[in-house]
Amino acid sequence: ATDTRAVCDRVLSAVSHELRTPLTAIRAATSTLLRAPTLDPSTREQLLQESLAQADRLQAAIDELIDAAEPGSTGPDGGGPADTDEALAPLSEVVRRVVADQERATPGRRAETSLEESEAVAAAPADEVERLVSRLLRDAWTRSEPGTPIRVATASSGDTLTLSVSFRADPRLCRVAAESSEPFAVAGAGPRPGGGLGLGLFLAKQSAERLGGSLLVGADAERVEWNVTLPRRAS
Repeated sequence: ATDTRAVCDRVLSAVSHELRTPLTAIRAATSTLLRAPTLDPSTREQLLQESLAQADRLQAAIDELIDAAEPGSTGPDGGGPADTDEALAPLSEVVRRVVADQERATPGRRAETSLEESEAVAAAPADEVERLVSRLLRDAWTRSEPGTPIRVATASSGDTLTLSVSFRADPRLCRVAAESSEPFAVAGAGPRPGGGLGLGLFLAKQSAERLGGSLLVGADAERVEWNVTLPRRAS
């Protein structure tokens, strides 16, 4: 109970940052546009693009909070439903469905997929695996460079299933992902190497671990990658 309370406290402490930061940026951009109606077109376009990007970030944060609060969620205080035959589905099928749903819901989002064509099933309910995949894809699309696709791949080896999600990102985010001592801290990504990567990834890590798996972060100078491993259900 103490550990659960500590996790909830960490999440609650992050909510203010996750919601206030994009709101502050949107307010600043719109205030500038209102005060200076004669701005040159390129500056106006830049401010509008920044407002749109921050609105996407805000929407992603709200989605994460709603998702974590849903009954049966594997969020900070959710244990997840039981592992039943009726609730299982191949990982590749789950990922394909989530990609299609998110691309359809948000025009302009693109994913390049490399999904293993197998009947490999995670030893976890499909709806919980789908929730985890949705979190990772939302986070990747929110953080990726505008106009660039994310890459999604699945594989299986022995008793383990792997999901990787990678994307081109701002060099500062790549540096944080590569060098952070606490990549799953919920305070949000910043320019310093010791910073965390925010609420979405923290919740995804919690979900992966509750499903018996893990989530690792990797990066180079241009790309960030989330790597999830999940236990494979015995045939």
